[in-house]
Amino acid sequence: MPFEKFDRSQLRLRPLAERVHDMARSEFIFPESPRQPFADAALPVLAERIVEAAKAKRAVIFACGPMC
Repeated sequence: MPFEKFDRSQLRLRPLAERVHDMARSEFIFPESPRQPFADAALPVLAERIVEAAKAKRAVIFACGPMC
C-alpha cells in the first residue's frame, strides 16, 4: 500500500442527530435550479489538469463553494 494506513481508532463518531451543519438545504444548487452563468479563465486549465490526473490514474478531489 503506497500510503500509511488510516487509524480509524482515533475517530470520535457521533450520531447524525448530534452533528452540527453549517449549510441549510436552501443554499444547495440543484440541477433544475436557476443560477448565474459562471466563467473564469482558470476553468479550462483546471479541467485539463483533472483530465491529465485521471489519465495517470491519480486521485482527483475538487470542491467549489461560495467565496466568503
